[in-house]
Amino acid sequence: MSTRKRLVIIIDQSGSMKAKQRMVLAKDAALTVLNTLTPDDYVTAIAFSTSPSFPPGCFGSSLAKATASNLQVLREWIRNLQASGKTMYSLAFETAFDCFVNSSSTDKGKNIILFLTDGEPSDDPSTKIYPSLIQGQQQMNNSVSILAYGLGTGISGNRNAKEVLTNIATENKGHFTIIKDGSKEKLNSAFGSYYQYFVTAIGNVALGKQTSQSSVMLKQFPNLAVNGRVDGKCSQTNYEENPWWRVDLQDEYYIMAVDISNCCNNILKNIEVHVGNNEIRELNKICGHINVLKDKENHIILCPADLSGRYVHLGVRGRNKSFSICEVR
Repeated sequence: MSTRKRLVIIIDQSGSMKAKQRMVLAKDAALTVLNTLTPDDYVTAIAFSTSPSFPPGCFGSSLAKATASNLQVLREWIRNLQASGKTMYSLAFETAFDCFVNSSSTDKGKNIILFLTDGEPSDDPSTKIYPSLIQGQQQMNNSVSILAYGLGTGISGNRNAKEVLTNIATENKGHFTIIKDGSKEKLNSAFGSYYQYFVTAIGNVALGKQTSQSSVMLKQFPNLAVNGRVDGKCSQTNYEENPWWRVDLQDEYYIMAVDISNCCNNILKNIEVHVGNNEIRELNKICGHINVLKDKENHIILCPADLSGRYVHLGVRGRNKSFSICEVR
C-alpha cells in the first residue's frame, strides 16, 4: 500500500554498464519503479558517470510532480541513456541531495534515493563519498533513505564494491540488494526492499481488516490471511469453480504493491490480483498475476501506476479449484 514518495533515481551510466546488458537492466529497474508512482508523488532521475546529468524540461536540479506527462519525459530520457565514462558516486549523491534541498517547499513525504550501479566507485569512499552523504543528510535533517542495488557480477564478485554499497545503505536507513546478470524477470522480487520501505512508513493497512472468501474449508477462515503471521494457519476455500479471497481496506488507497505469502506444502498457480472499489472481482482492475507460488515462498506484485481501491481480491480460475493463502500485506 502506498504513501507519498519524494524519490530520486540515480542510474550508473559508466562504461562498465555496457557489459552483459546491465544498462538494459538498470533502465528496466528504473522504469519498474516509475510505474509505482502516483500523482501525489514527486520524482526526478540522475544519470552519472564522470559527471551527473538530468532529464530535460521541468526537472533540472529539483523534484517534479509525478504527473503522466512528467513520467513520460522521464521514461523517454531513461530509455535513451548510453554508457560511457567513470563511476563517480560522490557527484551523483551531492546532486541528489541538492534536488531534495531545492524541492523543500513541495508537499512532505518519504525521501528516498534509489541507487543503481554495477561497479566499484572511481572516487574514494572515505574522502569523497561518505563525506558527501553526511553533508547531504545534515542538510535534510537525516530524513533520506538510500536503497542501493548492485547490478551483476561487477558487484557480486567485487568485495570492495559490496562493502561500499552496504555501508552506504545501512548508514542511511536503507538496504543493499544484488540483482544478478540477466535476471530481468526477478526485478519485482529484487525491489522488495523498496516496497517494504513504504509499508514500514505507514504500516500494513490490510492487517486485521475485514475479509471474505468464496467458501470456507474446515474453519480455515479468510481473516487468517491478515493476522500478521505465517504460522501454518491459512485461509482456504472449498474445491469449487473460480474460488476467491478479498480484503476490505475500509478506505480507498493507492496500491503500490501486494505482498503474498504461502506455506504448508501448498503450491499455488495462476493467481490473479484485482484492485478496485467494487466487491465483485471482475469489475476491478488487474494489479498483476503470479504464475507459481511455492511452499514457504512470498511474492511481491508491483501494481500499475495510479491503481487505487478499497478492495484487494485474490483468486484462481477453473473448476474444482481450492484457493489457500497464508498472509497478504
